Amino acid sequence: MKKLFVLKQDDLDLATDEVLAVTRAKRYDRIDHFLVVDTKNDVACRLAQTHSVHDFVFRVPVTALEETIRKISWQRWYIHDFYVQLRGASTYTARDLGHLVWKRLKNAC
Repeated sequence: MKKLFVLKQDDLDLATDEVLAVTRAKRYDRIDHFLVVDTKNDVACRLAQTHSVHDFVFRVPVTALEETIRKISWQRWYIHDFYVQLRGASTYTARDLGHLVWKRLKNAC
């Protein structure tokens, strides 16, 4: 499963190396202080250079965003709250996308 690591920004190279060493991941994707790694290990408690670890749900081009949000079974991912991160230029805001997810959650209950 892919995980999203929110790295401390003091030393991003050190934080990245720490996650890769503990997860033993060969491939990763880092944008700013966000690191996405495919791992089966629960390593959050072993990381000193990471603020938090989250499940990474999806990444798509803007043109496929609404369709992808509508296809996902959000009950699987939602426990207490959720966070929407939007990177790059878009006609959407994080609030718009959060609303789409919330509507899907409410309709399923």
